[in-house]
Amino acid sequence: LTDRLETLTRTSQLPRQELEAAAATTAGWARATPPGSGPYRAAVRLRSAANALLDASPDLDHPARRLAARFLVEAREALANPAALPGGPAGGLKDQLDNLQRSLDEQRRSSEREAP
Repeated sequence: LTDRLETLTRTSQLPRQELEAAAATTAGWARATPPGSGPYRAAVRLRSAANALLDASPDLDHPARRLAARFLVEAREALANPAALPGGPAGGLKDQLDNLQRSLDEQRRSSEREAP
């Protein structure tokens, strides 16, 4: 998934349904792993990358694409270290807050699509 999202950062026409599915999948991964762990942080960062791409315009220089690329670097770093990450409980709490923010972003996009 990391490689696919990275490819999409360089693709002008983004597949919305695929990105929404990636966000949903990584949300499930986050629910299945303990906060503060490498896999949890990776899941949250992958979800964040998918959400950033959902907010990106077709312009390849759009800031959301750079943000997605940064999240992907952080996801790779977290996957390389499956043990507890630096930051201890505070780092785990930040990851949880980031995950909550992504959930709110997804709800906002859904409401915007459903609005007349």
